[in-house]
Amino acid sequence: MRFFVDTYSNPELEGQGEGFKYGVTNCYLELEYPVNDYFLVIYYIPRNSNYLVIATCWERAFDEILENLDNPDYLETISETFPFLSQLLYNGFKEKYSEGALIQLEDFDTGEPKWFLISVSGNVNLENPEQIFGNKTNKVAELVIEKSLELLQELNENEPNLVNLFLKKAARGVTAVGILAIASWLGIDLNDTRTSPFKVL
Repeated sequence: MRFFVDTYSNPELEGQGEGFKYGVTNCYLELEYPVNDYFLVIYYIPRNSNYLVIATCWERAFDEILENLDNPDYLETISETFPFLSQLLYNGFKEKYSEGALIQLEDFDTGEPKWFLISVSGNVNLENPEQIFGNKTNKVAELVIEKSLELLQELNENEPNLVNLFLKKAARGVTAVGILAIASWLGIDLNDTRTSPFKVL
């Protein structure tokens, strides 16, 4: 599964929607939106017959934090330097998924654990495309994209060298200027995502 901002299109996505490509596997639906010179990648992952996890993939970006949970000085530094990241991790630990949360899930393509920024949409008839892509689900997808861009901006602004360590090759070619260009194109104010008019989905 792919990092949520890619510089390459996935040639295996054969479905074509209005302004996006998509592909379906046994485990998830992958959607890809072209934005300027980038591609936004978002996943719809069914968890039961009427429950969707909507997610962006962050590879193994935050494994180091898990490895240092018993180091209070390290955790304090992370909390002070990356307050938004810390809030998303807290939401994940407390299962506050509706607000956007970082959790580990299995990458269905490789079987390895990866980080995903998620929210959830319940009471969705997964056999009805109008519900899968309806207003309720779209609002959840909007939140996930906004939170993902805000997190990437925070990482770039506060510790760009650490971003390279975190993301390794996953976000190759995605610069701070690129993040802002994507957000601007989508109509997202990264200084106040609560009022974002994101309407691409």
